[in-house]
Amino acid sequence: MRTNTSATLYNRYRGADGIEFRRAHIPAVQWEPRKGANILDSGLTSADALRVYIPHGANVAGKSYVDPLAYAAKTPAKVGGYWTLSEGEDYIVRGDVWPNKQVLTEAEMSQLKASVHECFKITTVDCKRFGSPRMWHWEVGAR
Repeated sequence: MRTNTSATLYNRYRGADGIEFRRAHIPAVQWEPRKGANILDSGLTSADALRVYIPHGANVAGKSYVDPLAYAAKTPAKVGGYWTLSEGEDYIVRGDVWPNKQVLTEAEMSQLKASVHECFKITTVDCKRFGSPRMWHWEVGAR
């Protein structure tokens, strides 16, 4: 699979002190931004979107992938060894951002979204397991 950049995932999780976002760096993804606009009766609105292709065998800092329900069921002590792709809750950012900060609070996540141009909320996740295992990947849509 062809890749062109790295990405950082922020998985939303309910920790002991409230909502947290746990960081997972993916060293190689295919990042494809899509620019667009919608013309409505009320005026022009942005329809910018993003597609990210994550290789199925990606080494995500030694963490293991689990589905969103299994991730949510993990205890706060165990969740650090896993990553997931959850629609409507998780964020993806282009590059390796804030590498020294593994867990963000809601306020820190708001600060990250305001300070980083390419920070998107994940809206769709499709697991593509066809062809040889080298072709398997997740197709992630975000806005």
